[in-house]
Amino acid sequence: MKLIRKILEAVSVFFDFLLELIFPPRCLICSEIYPKNDLKTKLHICGNCRKKIRFISEFDSVCRKCSRPIEDGNILCPLCQVSGYSFDAALSCAVYENDLRKALLSYKFGGQRYKYREFAEMILFSLASSPHYMQADVICSVPISNKRKKKRGFDHIHPISKYISFKTGIPYAKGVIAKIKEVPPQSKLSFKERRLSVAGAFKVMNPCVVRDKTVILIDDIMTTGATVSEISRILKRAGAKRVIVLTICITKLKRKGDE
Repeated sequence: MKLIRKILEAVSVFFDFLLELIFPPRCLICSEIYPKNDLKTKLHICGNCRKKIRFISEFDSVCRKCSRPIEDGNILCPLCQVSGYSFDAALSCAVYENDLRKALLSYKFGGQRYKYREFAEMILFSLASSPHYMQADVICSVPISNKRKKKRGFDHIHPISKYISFKTGIPYAKGVIAKIKEVPPQSKLSFKERRLSVAGAFKVMNPCVVRDKTVILIDDIMTTGATVSEISRILKRAGAKRVIVLTICITKLKRKGDE
């Protein structure tokens, strides 16, 4: 297994070299070509735009369960204190706001599908802070309905999950989770309303893939966490041992009861 991972890492380095040779790196936010030495990490974000993003790693206090920034000195955020989430832990790279929000929307709805690699690197950046999660057995992704996939033209989480699988060597189990019920737009719903809305909306299609396994569940944004909690619940009901949620962004609660 270690030999295979080393081979994959070598292939990955060569693949990255070719990509940067053919396509000079552009900033995820402003789309300008930036100097290669302008970046300390593999995040494709220039120095100027980086200052505008609030990375979770830069906060003094974050929730131990969901990684949401908190300001009251508690161990858990207000939602984790009362929600009873089914996942074991969740990691995010940055706060969902401003320019990063626009970049993510342009990827999902604006035809800029090439940005999947940069967003995947953001998830890998947060994963690097908790290397023990790299021991997971399988990667799954939060699915979208066929209706939304047809309208959008693609499943925006699939290429991100596939890239993370390639980089980490953890198998990606595409299609293990299916969305079997269309749910209304969630943006204006409270946590309780979202939890009721997503109940029964997903199904584990192949339980043997996750049985007795530690599962990484990938999504783009964590707001109330109702969707990833519901999927975590059915994954565990199907036999999953642990579920770790990885997202690009997470919303920041301003005060208790905001979500």
